Amino acid sequence: NRGSIEVRALKLKGKDLNLNLGGKIYLAQRVDNFRFNLRGKIGLADRLIEELPFLMVVAKQKGSDGKYPVTITGQMRRPSFRIGDFRLPL
Repeated sequence: NRGSIEVRALKLKGKDLNLNLGGKIYLAQRVDNFRFNLRGKIGLADRLIEELPFLMVVAKQKGSDGKYPVTITGQMRRPSFRIGDFRLPL
């Protein structure tokens, strides 16, 4: 049956990356048809931004708290990852 899962907080902490997400995951009969609607913030170490040149594009998106807005939407088989207005090419 169809339904949804409410994600109140999904937190991943590491040395170079901190991620905090919340939102909904909409279920379907097939796992690859699950849909994401998650939003939150990501903190990136300056070293990581320097080593991954494409992240320089998102440097202007940094909020006053030093973190970047992140959005994960779309189906499980091909989700869309955005940092601010920049869509990560995956």
